[in-house]
Amino acid sequence: MSPLFFLALLLALVLSSTSFQIVPSRVTFKSTKKAFTTATHLTSSSSSSSTVLERPTVLSKPSTVLNPSPSSSNKLTKPKGWSLRIFNDTTNTREHVARTLVQVTSKSEAEAYNLMMSAHRNGLAVVGIFLLEQAEMFCEQLGEFGLVADIQPIDE
Repeated sequence: MSPLFFLALLLALVLSSTSFQIVPSRVTFKSTKKAFTTATHLTSSSSSSSTVLERPTVLSKPSTVLNPSPSSSNKLTKPKGWSLRIFNDTTNTREHVARTLVQVTSKSEAEAYNLMMSAHRNGLAVVGIFLLEQAEMFCEQLGEFGLVADIQPIDE
C-alpha cells in the first residue's frame, strides 16, 4: 500500500471520531508503462455508508533531470593528491635522512634507503602521493628533523 493511501486514511480518521475498516475494492492496470488506477473503500463502523478515495492516475515518469552533470568547462579542478618531496642538502647525513623517513612516514628501511639515494643522486625524491592533510603533516615532521621537504599538488 502506498503512502498516499495511509495519508488519506489518517486524514479520514482525524476528521471523524469513528473507527474505519479498510476493504480493498478494485485495482486496474491500464498498460505496462506503470499507468494504474486504484480505489479503496473506507467503511465507517458507525454508519452503513462507504466512501471511495480515488488515487490519481499516473501515466508516465517525469522526464525532468534533477541533477544535471555540469559541463567540463564549469568544473573547478581539484588536485588528485599531493606529492611529498625531499631534497638533497649538505647538512644531513644519508643515514639520518633514511632513519627519519622510516620514523615519520613508516616506510621500510629499504624504501627509505632508495628514497634517500634518489634524493642524493638527483637532488630530490618523491616520497609519495598523499591527501593534503597527511602530506602537510609529513612535510612538517620532516622539517622538524632538519630535512628539506615540500608538497606539490598533483593534477592529472
